[in-house]
Amino acid sequence: MGVKRQYTETAGKVENCQIRVFLAYVTPKGQTFLDRRLYLPREWYEDRERRRKAKVPEEVEFRTKSELVIEMVQYAWERGVPMRWVTGDEVYGNTPNVRAAIRAEEGHYYVLAVSSNTPV
Repeated sequence: MGVKRQYTETAGKVENCQIRVFLAYVTPKGQTFLDRRLYLPREWYEDRERRRKAKVPEEVEFRTKSELVIEMVQYAWERGVPMRWVTGDEVYGNTPNVRAAIRAEEGHYYVLAVSSNTPV
């Protein structure tokens, strides 16, 4: 499900693959995964027959990778996860809505990689 030729950081190139977005929690005492979401490319959302065959529920809506990470971080904050800092790669740093969502939360900050041509 969700397989498409797309860029993957793991391979460093375009491959036929699935993409998952992960939220990890790290402290000096250790780390754990808090959440994960499968990124389904837009083509999957627009192809009802493909979705039906793969048993993708009708209520599932298209989300960009950035929208997925915002949902996961906000979900963690709503449940009291004591994280003040969010870090991420260029996929998230290049997206203004990720930076804005983190800044909108009182006492939360980010360190996100950005491309050299990204306005911040």
